[in-house]
Amino acid sequence: MFTIGHWQAKIGDPSLVGWFTVVSYYLCAALSLVYVWKVRPGSDGKDLPPDRRFRIFMAAGVFFLGLSKHFNLPGAFTEMGRIVANRIDGYDSRRWPQALLLVVVGIGVSLLIRWSVRHKSFSGIWQRRAPELICLVYLFGLFVLRAVSLHHVGAFLGIEVFGVRLNWIVELSGIYALMVILLMRVFARSDRTDSVG
Repeated sequence: MFTIGHWQAKIGDPSLVGWFTVVSYYLCAALSLVYVWKVRPGSDGKDLPPDRRFRIFMAAGVFFLGLSKHFNLPGAFTEMGRIVANRIDGYDSRRWPQALLLVVVGIGVSLLIRWSVRHKSFSGIWQRRAPELICLVYLFGLFVLRAVSLHHVGAFLGIEVFGVRLNWIVELSGIYALMVILLMRVFARSDRTDSVG
């Protein structure tokens, strides 16, 4: 089995809810593919190339998040950081590299937003696909927070309420919000196609 330090390529949360989350990601990715397939270019005269590219990106992104959860990729990033910190005798002062990484991610996101705002295609996608985009940003944000592995964030997400971990609620709510939006889009498109036919 592929390993990095103490990390192994296996699910980080082998509980029933952990596996349910993995399956939920894959179901969401499959639904995203249905959405890509259902709305073909020019099918109603309104499907613009940027929309189609966004839907393909969304399907690939959700599938990546499923793989990430399945094989605990944030744990691999954390372990690599831990190994590097131990090699340079900087494990005790690991908060500075974590904070620096968050700043770099923040600057990268800011530059991406600035670039996106200047492009008309993005403003069009935002007007037509804002709910899906918000869900994607939310889920990728959770991925980044796990990869950076801030102690306070981990402790907060590990809180249990009546035996239910906050992490489960936070992650599953993002996945199923996206699935509900996709189902609404797919069925709305089906109804429109049926009425035209």
